[in-house]
Amino acid sequence: MEVIIYSSPDDKKKNRGFCFLEYESHKAASLAKRRLGTGRIKVWGCDIIVDWADPQEEPDEQTMSKVKVLYVRNLTQEISEEKLKETFENFGKVERVKKIKDYAFIHFEERDHAIKAMEDLDGKEMGGSHIEVSLAKPPSDKKKKEEILRARERRMMQMMQVRGGMMPGSAMPMRGPPGQTPRPGGGMRGAMGRGDYGWPWAWGGGTWPG
Repeated sequence: MEVIIYSSPDDKKKNRGFCFLEYESHKAASLAKRRLGTGRIKVWGCDIIVDWADPQEEPDEQTMSKVKVLYVRNLTQEISEEKLKETFENFGKVERVKKIKDYAFIHFEERDHAIKAMEDLDGKEMGGSHIEVSLAKPPSDKKKKEEILRARERRMMQMMQVRGGMMPGSAMPMRGPPGQTPRPGGGMRGAMGRGDYGWPWAWGGGTWPG
């Protein structure tokens, strides 16, 4: 089993109030879900909500071969969009940059320049943190994504009302179960944190937030 815990960008000793457990088989995961989802088990004194993670749609190689956008994560609060643009423009013209909390999307004019920047900057230190740079995943069907997001929000709210547990995002100490070393993550797995720039403000033709 692999434990993936996501730390707070401002305090690496705390997590964001959620994690992912990846089992070797669906059967094992299903058993764990039944046992942990009874509402009687607490983690560090907090009620927990256990549910299936939303599946990730992986784009094909042909689609990824056209991507000119980089996904950068593990960014600290001090790193601004201006600093990111200044750094990445050493490799070619950057059309725009959008930072969201501890990750950002860097839009290059040329794919070759994006690839060069990714190869050179992945793992480098910036603002006291080692950043991770990868090709961003292009937008999937927008309507389908919005439906998944709304369904997830409704499900979480219903479960919170029934159990009165802790809201996602609340920080808890960064710890793992006995005998298991958690693997830290840099961002949310799923809609945005996996490098998907399918939201309106992140891809060409969309409206960026103010």
